[in-house]
Amino acid sequence: MIQYLRHPLHMHTRCQAHTHYQQPPRPFIVRRWPVSDRRMMRDLIVLLPGIMGSVLEKDGAVIWSMPKILGPAILSNEAAFAPLYLQDDTDPERPVLPDNIRPKSLMYGIHGIHGLALGEGYQQIVAAITSTFDVIQGHPESPEPENFIPFPYDWRRDNRAAAHRLKEVVERKLGLWRKRPGMSKARAILIAHSMGGLVARYYLEVLGGWDSCRALITFGTPHRGSLNALDSLCNGHSLGRADLTDIVRSFNSVYQLLPTYPTVRVGNEYRRPAELDGIPGFSKSRAQAALAFHHEIRDAIARRGASAPAVTPIVGTLQPTAQSARLEGNRVHMSRDLPLSDAERQQLGEKDAEWLATGDGTVPFSSAIPAELSTASYLDTYHSAKHAWLPANAVLLEKLCSMLTRMQTADVLDKFQGGLEAPEQLAQPALSVELDNLQYAGTPIAVRARIINQQADPGHVLLTLASGRKRYKLRLEPDGEGWSGRLEGVPPGTYSATVETYRRGKLAPPPITDVLEVVA
Repeated sequence: MIQYLRHPLHMHTRCQAHTHYQQPPRPFIVRRWPVSDRRMMRDLIVLLPGIMGSVLEKDGAVIWSMPKILGPAILSNEAAFAPLYLQDDTDPERPVLPDNIRPKSLMYGIHGIHGLALGEGYQQIVAAITSTFDVIQGHPESPEPENFIPFPYDWRRDNRAAAHRLKEVVERKLGLWRKRPGMSKARAILIAHSMGGLVARYYLEVLGGWDSCRALITFGTPHRGSLNALDSLCNGHSLGRADLTDIVRSFNSVYQLLPTYPTVRVGNEYRRPAELDGIPGFSKSRAQAALAFHHEIRDAIARRGASAPAVTPIVGTLQPTAQSARLEGNRVHMSRDLPLSDAERQQLGEKDAEWLATGDGTVPFSSAIPAELSTASYLDTYHSAKHAWLPANAVLLEKLCSMLTRMQTADVLDKFQGGLEAPEQLAQPALSVELDNLQYAGTPIAVRARIINQQADPGHVLLTLASGRKRYKLRLEPDGEGWSGRLEGVPPGTYSATVETYRRGKLAPPPITDVLEVVA
């Protein structure tokens, strides 16, 4: 018999005493298998969230969580963000900074800062793992033998700090788990969303984590950086009437999200962000230090040689995504043009350039793939989805559980590097959606959608905004290039925004869901 539950707090979790969770803001339904039908999990699974995906507390009081960041008042009150300002982050092996801010748990529900990164929360991926596998869910600091560990970290800091803590947690928890009968050969499997993948990569490559780990699976990790970080650091950052520029610029982690490749056009050439001069408030020296973080990973991979551990990137595609930038005066302008010369674009070809110049709306397609795997093939891991929803996408979670199952039954993991080529995946029907994540009350919300590789009449295209029990719907109209529309009368709040076709089926594109904030 299959049971349906409301959220992962009710899932089969044997060590609740060591787990600290936020209540999800709204119910959702997941499938729960009876305990006897769940698959054996011999390994240790560690789940790493992205930037802003961990609840933070200071002196026992929560300073970063869903209610704290998504209330209407905070969107116009920058003082509410002031405790997050980062100072004295110079020693990555220091477990806690003088400000005494500590990670508490993962975020369960919509979170983030518009323009930098947004997340739907990790309730769905936790539910998928705990309902599919017979795991013991625990906490990084628990002294008990547990084999599913959500790993919160202080996402403001240099990612090396979280990597050092990850090393300590994996070695300790794996040692405890291996003492259980039949688990002596267990290894760690790291699953990481967004920036969490950079934490995992540093641990694996620089700190020797591959000695303990079986595989790394990344969801939308900016292995080569994201233009959103460049935009926030160079042009400043605001949320509603709250100016967050100084706070965001204080985060070493945001500098480590900068593109590592030449992506900013200065005159007739492209330069790396670490090579930029003369931008007020942007620290070239910190950008260079951040680039050194990536070079440590690159150099460690080169020393490792040809042996290729099982790294599988899950990549969001076909969504409008900034690919490059242009420096004019002291301002950097974002662009969807690939950072290529005219000759390089011509050599690439129009069709390949079209799908390469996409991404998940936050991370460019090419950046979500580690540089050393640029020419590799993958399993079916490219999917039309927005960045925030990658770890909540039902199709991708099914694929994740399938990969985890194979890891428990196969002696060789080479198959996780092989499979379908990108063009075959990108030939499937898909929606590409343009919708600004930040909207202002009283101003119509504009949305545009295209169906790529259309194979059947969609009927019509719908936009649905949801917040709790509230629903606001709009039927988009054909405009010659796709479908578009403007939705009016939406009050301030945080919504999930879903664009989908009326007609469903195998020939229909999957829905696209993202986070949308409406501020007064």
